Amino acid sequence: MMKRALLPLAALLLWTGTMNAQQNNRNQNRPDYGNQNRPDHSSRPNPDAQYGRPCNGNCLCGGRPVNTRFAMSDMDFADALTEINKQAFDKDKLRMAIFISSNNYLSSDQIAAISKRFSFEDGKVDLLKSAYANCVDKGMYFKAINTLTFSANKDKVWDYVNATNPNR
Repeated sequence: MMKRALLPLAALLLWTGTMNAQQNNRNQNRPDYGNQNRPDHSSRPNPDAQYGRPCNGNCLCGGRPVNTRFAMSDMDFADALTEINKQAFDKDKLRMAIFISSNNYLSSDQIAAISKRFSFEDGKVDLLKSAYANCVDKGMYFKAINTLTFSANKDKVWDYVNATNPNR
């Protein structure tokens, strides 16, 4: 009688062990690209938690939300700057810059580099307001705002940023 009761239990344990071995093999066959593809945002909290997703365990974040957006590559950004520089007038540069910033994710450093292409502050202010939505590192946006010369214009952009993020 005891042998009959142990037989299904042994079969279940054997099946469970086989399934675990298959799962481990699947994980071992996954390529490991090293840390270059894993975001290291453990040094500071993610300022864009509302745009993040729960950690999938494949990064160094310690379980905090991960920003899934990446800034434009250096090569694409160089091409974008070339196109902006081709424009003769600030209004044309602004039109091109707003198009680029609304269709791509940019870092605050990239937005600052675009902002420096403008001769007048009005174009910079319009760009900084427009580009904020697609900035991947909003916590560092002060770098872009500091490209402005006049404090009144900086206040306009800070007011816009604060109105966009009421929880700050």
